[in-house]
Amino acid sequence: MRKSLALLSAAFLAGCAATGGGPTTPPTTGGVEYRQPEAASESKFAKTVNKPLDAAWRALSAGVEKSPFLLQNANVQGNSMTLRFSGDPEPYVDCGRIVSEAKNAKGKRKYDFPASSARQQYEIVGQKGLYAVDRRMTLEARIQVALNEAGPAKTRARAKAYYTLTKTILVRRVGAGGGDTTRDEVEFDSTGAGVFQVGGKDGTVCRATGKLEAEALALVK
Repeated sequence: MRKSLALLSAAFLAGCAATGGGPTTPPTTGGVEYRQPEAASESKFAKTVNKPLDAAWRALSAGVEKSPFLLQNANVQGNSMTLRFSGDPEPYVDCGRIVSEAKNAKGKRKYDFPASSARQQYEIVGQKGLYAVDRRMTLEARIQVALNEAGPAKTRARAKAYYTLTKTILVRRVGAGGGDTTRDEVEFDSTGAGVFQVGGKDGTVCRATGKLEAEALALVK
């Protein structure tokens, strides 16, 4: 049972359509479709403010105190800060979309949701029938904000984030007890992409949306 569920999870994470005839009549049918994300524009990772460097630094310092970010480190001489954030990944990470359809004697259900959703419950169809999935995603990130002079009374602010996503999936066959839990973690930065190991090279792909970097840059007013 554990082996079959693990294989089912891997096939699902790879975005493969799964079909099969379970023991129900009419048979259980359906499939899974995975759509990969697009990369965020790098223009979201920097901005210029009409303030001298020291004033921009004071604005950043004051902004952090009122923000949801936690200050991890401040390098005054280097005019840079490292901030930390943890929370709902969906606004800040794009992992594409998952579309799943399931049909059995109870009717047809369709699920269409962002793969970076903090929690999603849905159904998939495997070779032995219908399976219930409880999928969870958590985000931990650190953001480096650096300031540099960009001319008379102007400062260039840049932000780069480093993301750690943890995905936990519980899969169980509908009508059966127990289940199989898989846990996977991936790391990437603002301009890169992370691919979850479960599912191989065609597994869930995740990229930054640029929103986390933009919120950090917004502190430099």
